[in-house]
Amino acid sequence: MRSALWCDGVRVRYGGIEVLHDVRLALAYGTFSALVGPNGAGKTTLLDWCAGAATDASATEGRLRLNGREATTWSAARRAITGLRYVPFERNVFPALSVLDNLRACAATDALSRFPELEALAARPAAVLSGGERQLLAVASAMFGRGSILLIDEPTHGLAPALADRVLEDLARAAREDGRAVLIAEPQPDRVESFADFLWPLDRGARLPVVGA
Repeated sequence: MRSALWCDGVRVRYGGIEVLHDVRLALAYGTFSALVGPNGAGKTTLLDWCAGAATDASATEGRLRLNGREATTWSAARRAITGLRYVPFERNVFPALSVLDNLRACAATDALSRFPELEALAARPAAVLSGGERQLLAVASAMFGRGSILLIDEPTHGLAPALADRVLEDLARAAREDGRAVLIAEPQPDRVESFADFLWPLDRGARLPVVGA
């Protein structure tokens, strides 16, 4: 499988606390993977680092490649141009725009036919959505948009179980049928293990052996 994202020796420090300790990760196109572990394990920090969003860290180390190219020093904007789409846990939609205009901005209006929940909210400003509605909008914008490498922090947070399953099914389909590389952060391994190809456990900033098909 063709390499999408590779990182090695990742260390991230906030003040006197090292949040990630020499973490290595590899993603291939056509696969759906999940970073799993309890809150505080470092999942969000690793996604931030890969996306170039760990700008408030006091120190970082590590190497990053995107599509086989050295990308360690690239800005978040350049990583996005390369095809990396990051959906953080918060501040992940345009609050002043309607649901429909959010999807238009990401070339993701096809999401309306898949998620009638969003179609019913199409004219509503994103600022007044519930947490779960906002998360669904953010994930759908990425899933049906142009990104080839998707990094998504807790995509099912705040969603009803049936809707959460649909989101995970579609993320798996985006990887396996569309050939994208999808990595999510999920605190509960049993929530995602039946959908993901690989589980990447994190525990207190250190990566444990990968579990995969």
